[in-house]
Amino acid sequence: TKPLGATGRGWQNAINNTHGAKFFVPFFRTPTNILKHAGERTVLGSFGKEVRANLSGRNGQVAQDTQMARLILGTAVTVSVLYWASAGYITGAGPTDPRARAELYATGWAPYSVKIGDSYYPYLRWAGPLGVLMGVSADASEIGDRLDSAEASDLGKLAFASVTTNLLN
Repeated sequence: TKPLGATGRGWQNAINNTHGAKFFVPFFRTPTNILKHAGERTVLGSFGKEVRANLSGRNGQVAQDTQMARLILGTAVTVSVLYWASAGYITGAGPTDPRARAELYATGWAPYSVKIGDSYYPYLRWAGPLGVLMGVSADASEIGDRLDSAEASDLGKLAFASVTTNLLN
């Protein structure tokens, strides 16, 4: 619920001041903050001004150390989830083909879950940025497994769908 920066406030004001937009985008600040905080924990976060200022030490030693810790933790989570997803212990969205999806559901499989024994436990609603990092990483693992298939041509669409699904949940 942290206040948004100038760009985020501009988008939020546009949504609030456009007739009917609030119906289609009822929540903006919290998902934006979750995405921002998840992004700060990845290499992609270095494209942001504040993250670059933190990493360079312009915002002080504490900010620099905190940003480095976030990057290290985010990288560790991402790499760990990629590994565990490729081993079948963490799931992403699963296949888009309804038949293949139904077959998975018949085995007890669940999307965006951690497999412990024969049971699946959902993780998407875990504390904001961690759940988003896990979901996007698990989806990346699944997308990587399908790169030889016809879905490879839809890589951009699949990546966007992954981030959107993880944010909405």
